[in-house]
Amino acid sequence: MTTSYANLIFIGFIFLFLGFLSQGIIQAGGDTVTPTRNLAISVVANIILDPIFIFGFGPVPAMGLVGAGWATVIGRSIGAFLNIFHLLAGRAVVKIQPKCFRLDLSIMRRIFLIGWPSSLSHSINSIGMILLMSIVGVFGTAALAAFGVGIRLESLAIMPIVGMSSAVIPFIGQNLGAGKTDRVNKSVSLASYSVLLFMLLIAAFWSFVPEVLYSPFSSDPEVLAIGANYFRIIAVGYVFLGLDFILGGALQAAGRTTLQMFMNLFRWAVTVIAAYALVSSIGLNGVWWGFPIGNFLGFLLLVLVFKSGFWLRKWEGGKHGTS
Repeated sequence: MTTSYANLIFIGFIFLFLGFLSQGIIQAGGDTVTPTRNLAISVVANIILDPIFIFGFGPVPAMGLVGAGWATVIGRSIGAFLNIFHLLAGRAVVKIQPKCFRLDLSIMRRIFLIGWPSSLSHSINSIGMILLMSIVGVFGTAALAAFGVGIRLESLAIMPIVGMSSAVIPFIGQNLGAGKTDRVNKSVSLASYSVLLFMLLIAAFWSFVPEVLYSPFSSDPEVLAIGANYFRIIAVGYVFLGLDFILGGALQAAGRTTLQMFMNLFRWAVTVIAAYALVSSIGLNGVWWGFPIGNFLGFLLLVLVFKSGFWLRKWEGGKHGTS
């Protein structure tokens, strides 16, 4: 079952990558609404097609898990097609013309130098989560279930932060290109204050009513108890996680993707080491405490980098480069 589903998803990665690429081009022009709308259409299409392909409807036979794979691939294809159509129709700031589709090794090299650290940074996120999952697995299926649900709920909660970071990146990039570093610093500050307020509200909600979040997913008292502890503990450092996203996005916009990768590596290294160190003394809660500790120390390191002004140095005096 896993193989049949995964084979479809892997083949469909081409549409996922085209969707990411076209979305990035549109966002680089300052338009975050169009790709978001197209993504929403893609998700809705996936939701509608899932039950049709899984259970069957009319002439469509029931395909089970394979049907879920087809629904995902088609949904992603729709989102990618809408983005590409928007670009080819000339509606975006960046105009795509036939002459653009030619091999240019110098541009490919520059894109690779900027992009590979970001790719590795995403891999670090996955590796860190796998390592923590291996620790949690020792405590049984209830702990794994609580952690799995918690991760998914957390991913929903940080979507506004991801959106804010996505908006900050093109704004900073455009102003750095124009040599207006004063506007860059102001935008980072305003975005940070906005995220600070939002994350404080989320942290407060998670701290006081975590059972409400878990109740739609499980009625198991053990899962609910573990999940409640999870949210109450990670809420302590949730503000710093939001600020990590904004400051990391600013580094990415400035072309400091290698620096951003090392910042992310440091945050995850602290998180995993703290979890391993604390689990022997306070049990499963030690894994949860690894998150706020890593987020806080990662935030402190980012603040030091921003205070030093090092991240903007290559842009001062009209110097533009990548590193």
